[in-house]
Amino acid sequence: MILAHSNPDMLKRLIACLDYPSNDIYIHWDARSGAIPFIKADCSKVCFTPRRVRVYWGDFSVVEAEYQLFNTAHESGPYQYYHLISGVDLPIKPQDSIHKECNEKEGTEFIGYANASETEIKWRVNHRFLFPHLLKSRNIIVKGLRKISINFQDFWGLNIKKGEFKKGSQWVSVTDAFVGYLLSKEEEVRKIFRGTFCPDEMYKQTLCWNSSFRNKLYNISDEFEGCRRFINWVSGELKDISIEDLPKMKTSDRWFARKFAPDKEVIMDRIMQSVQ
Repeated sequence: MILAHSNPDMLKRLIACLDYPSNDIYIHWDARSGAIPFIKADCSKVCFTPRRVRVYWGDFSVVEAEYQLFNTAHESGPYQYYHLISGVDLPIKPQDSIHKECNEKEGTEFIGYANASETEIKWRVNHRFLFPHLLKSRNIIVKGLRKISINFQDFWGLNIKKGEFKKGSQWVSVTDAFVGYLLSKEEEVRKIFRGTFCPDEMYKQTLCWNSSFRNKLYNISDEFEGCRRFINWVSGELKDISIEDLPKMKTSDRWFARKFAPDKEVIMDRIMQSVQ
């Protein structure tokens, strides 16, 4: 399941790497990104979600787009595993290797959990942020009004939510059973997480942690090992994959890597050669 919003050529590279007889591929193409590109595969069925969402960073619209993917794929399933990736990711293991490990670890949930403080999580989930589709905006008025709103909520103790909330990587590989559970909680997720900060990094972790699926998590101590993703997260910033990362990726046991800059064709070509 691919969240994509730009660079059709990069998306075609990704589809070529995923094209495998046992894979079906589902794509959400951002409604802000114009016409859906023509994508085909030799072995895999390729489907675009019937509904497209206008996606904004940090906004609940990301969750809505993910639910479009989960719903569309689940209706055509069941599948053993649902892998959520972005359009600028690539697999770094051959598909037969990933399938083999999924068979060996069938029933395991690959969801990453970050080592986040309780203060950070409460700040994210206990506020309703004004202009959530403009969270990256540097506009002084927007930022000022948002701060006033947050201070007002803190003063009056508004939006305080009970329960144990978790956060981690947006990108997961999960079972059909968990996807069914996720879909059954869609309205609850909408009620709790709409207007919060980066809810795509919280709702899956929180639902899993507060359910029996928690006992099936692969790894809760290492965020990116937990979801089997190779991600360069340095000092709170996502770094593009570089040529220096190739040896580490090759020796790792991660399944997917993100993210790749579209002008780094040499890196992508080497990875594609190794996984096809």
